[in-house]
Amino acid sequence: MIAIYIIGTFVGVWVLSWIFGAMGFNIFEGPNASALYFYGSIIIGILLNINDGLADNKNKQE
Repeated sequence: MIAIYIIGTFVGVWVLSWIFGAMGFNIFEGPNASALYFYGSIIIGILLNINDGLADNKNKQE
């Protein structure tokens, strides 16, 4: 499931970057842009997986 979160986050950030670029806000430009996409997607994907695991654990206790 974590791979789905990471891939989904990468695609989501890429689409948002494209939309912001079309509007004139070029927030993901420069030499470190690909690292921001890659590592940011991994970190957000891991956090989403942890959040999903905690939500499942909370529902089982009730």
